[in-house]
Amino acid sequence: MAIYVISIMEFNKQNIQSKVSAAETHVIDEGLRAYMLKVYNFMASG
Repeated sequence: MAIYVISIMEFNKQNIQSKVSAAETHVIDEGLRAYMLKVYNFMASG
């Protein structure tokens, strides 16, 4: 169990994020924003 916890604590998110270009991040952000606006509008009209 201790080995598992240590391996999770050593996980570095920057290794994954460094492989995503700025353009891809921008596209993902736009898609997320559009989705969340739909959710918020649905909840507000509800």
